[in-house]
Amino acid sequence: MSHPRLPEEYRVEKEIGRGAFATVYLATHLPTQRLLAIKAVRTTGLNRKLADALAAEVSIMQTVRADRIVRLEQVLKTEAGGT
Repeated sequence: MSHPRLPEEYRVEKEIGRGAFATVYLATHLPTQRLLAIKAVRTTGLNRKLADALAAEVSIMQTVRADRIVRLEQVLKTEAGGT
Protein backbone atom coordinates (compact mmCIF):
# COMPACT_ATOMS: atom_id res chain seq x y z
CA MET A 1 0.00 0.00 0.00
CA SER A 2 1.39 3.41 -0.84
CA HIS A 3 0.70 6.70 0.86
CA PRO A 4 0.42 9.73 -1.43
CA ARG A 5 2.51 12.03 0.78
CA LEU A 6 5.40 9.71 1.67
CA PRO A 7 8.65 9.45 -0.24
CA GLU A 8 8.89 6.40 -2.49
CA GLU A 9 11.43 4.77 -0.15
CA TYR A 10 8.61 3.86 2.26
CA ARG A 11 5.83 1.33 1.78
CA VAL A 12 2.86 1.46 4.13
CA GLU A 13 1.85 -2.04 5.25
CA LYS A 14 -1.20 -1.24 7.36
CA GLU A 15 -2.79 1.24 9.74
CA ILE A 16 -2.01 0.36 13.36
CA GLY A 17 -3.56 3.27 15.27
CA ARG A 18 -5.66 6.40 14.96
CA GLY A 19 -6.31 9.42 17.16
CA ALA A 20 -7.94 12.83 16.89
CA PHE A 21 -5.11 14.39 14.85
CA ALA A 22 -2.89 11.52 13.73
CA THR A 23 -2.81 8.09 12.17
CA VAL A 24 0.00 5.59 12.82
CA TYR A 25 1.07 3.18 10.11
CA LEU A 26 3.34 0.16 10.05
CA ALA A 27 5.69 0.71 7.13
CA THR A 28 8.77 -0.72 5.47
CA HIS A 29 11.82 1.39 4.65
CA LEU A 30 12.48 -0.19 1.25
CA PRO A 31 16.27 0.38 0.97
CA THR A 32 16.91 -1.41 4.30
CA GLN A 33 13.74 -3.56 4.52
CA ARG A 34 13.40 -2.29 8.10
CA LEU A 35 9.94 -2.12 9.68
CA LEU A 36 9.02 1.15 11.34
CA ALA A 37 6.07 3.17 12.53
CA ILE A 38 5.02 6.34 10.75
CA LYS A 39 2.89 8.86 12.60
CA ALA A 40 1.04 11.03 10.10
CA VAL A 41 -0.24 14.18 11.82
CA ARG A 42 -2.97 16.32 10.29
CA THR A 43 -1.84 19.87 11.01
CA THR A 44 -4.59 21.68 9.16
CA GLY A 45 -7.07 23.16 11.59
CA LEU A 46 -4.79 22.95 14.63
CA ASN A 47 -5.17 25.93 16.91
CA ARG A 48 -2.07 27.69 18.26
CA LYS A 49 -2.02 25.72 21.53
CA LEU A 50 -2.19 22.34 19.75
CA ALA A 51 0.41 23.39 17.17
CA ASP A 52 2.75 24.45 19.98
CA ALA A 53 2.16 21.15 21.79
CA LEU A 54 2.97 19.22 18.60
CA ALA A 55 6.17 21.23 18.11
CA ALA A 56 7.17 20.52 21.73
CA GLU A 57 6.50 16.78 21.29
CA VAL A 58 8.67 16.66 18.17
CA SER A 59 11.45 18.62 19.87
CA ILE A 60 11.48 16.30 22.87
CA MET A 61 11.29 13.13 20.77
CA GLN A 62 14.25 14.26 18.67
CA THR A 63 16.48 14.26 21.75
CA VAL A 64 15.20 11.25 23.74
CA ARG A 65 17.27 8.08 23.58
CA ALA A 66 15.98 5.29 25.81
CA ASP A 67 15.48 1.56 25.35
CA ARG A 68 11.76 1.63 26.08
CA ILE A 69 10.84 4.76 24.14
CA VAL A 70 10.34 4.73 20.39
CA ARG A 71 13.08 6.74 18.71
CA LEU A 72 12.12 9.55 16.35
CA GLU A 73 14.32 9.19 13.30
CA GLN A 74 12.92 11.67 10.79
CA VAL A 75 10.39 14.46 10.48
CA LEU A 76 8.84 15.20 7.10
CA LYS A 77 6.53 18.09 6.39
CA THR A 78 4.52 17.92 3.21
CA GLU A 79 3.40 20.85 1.11
CA ALA A 80 -0.17 19.64 1.43
CA GLY A 81 0.02 20.58 5.11
CA GLY A 82 -1.83 17.48 6.18
CA THR A 83 0.51 14.72 7.22
